[in-house]
Amino acid sequence: MTATIFRQAGKLLKFLSATTMVLAVVIVDGGPARAPHSDRRSACVENEPAMHGVLILSRQDIIDIKKVATTEVVGSLKGKAFEDQVRGVVDTVLNRTQSRHWGNLRSVVNAKGQFSAIAGPRYLKPYGSVEKMSARAISPKVAADVDQWLQMRANGAPSSVADNLSYLNPLYSSKSSLHGWGWSVVRQAKKSGYVMGAGKATHYHGTSADLMKYKPDSFSVVLSD
Repeated sequence: MTATIFRQAGKLLKFLSATTMVLAVVIVDGGPARAPHSDRRSACVENEPAMHGVLILSRQDIIDIKKVATTEVVGSLKGKAFEDQVRGVVDTVLNRTQSRHWGNLRSVVNAKGQFSAIAGPRYLKPYGSVEKMSARAISPKVAADVDQWLQMRANGAPSSVADNLSYLNPLYSSKSSLHGWGWSVVRQAKKSGYVMGAGKATHYHGTSADLMKYKPDSFSVVLSD
């Protein structure tokens, strides 16, 4: 009788132990989903990626990025100046997409008046939309740098412009844009160091006052097959 009681007690203890383990797993795995902004310092390293947003880029998204970068980056730049300017344009598009303010990536690059050669003022004779720009117009030099940078972002490299959403070249911006938000962005860029390019071919990165509230939280980039 005594032996039987001990065997039953042992089974009960094993059951309670297994139940406790299951409950612990549910609590740990469910935590980040319910509290995405919890203090990282108290989180397990394995759970860290789940606390960040994820931006998944399709092949078409990447083509659209290359088109925009081709129209925005000054092709005559060389070396680091060229590389930095490509990265700045790419990261601005990614930040805007992740912000959700403009919509998906296609909506970001087609936003009226944002990327001059795509959907800028009529006097610039823009394409009208990124879809109307032929893939054959993509600069091979720009495309190679875009691919390299996106792979680096996918491998964990941080944004080259932090969480900023705006940039401009004051030499080619309207007076209304400069006085409305441009000079503020230039000052931000000079302070932060987010100045991409060289000479007259320079982009100053920051965020206009009206867009500050749309800055994205930290996010990872995933390249879909």
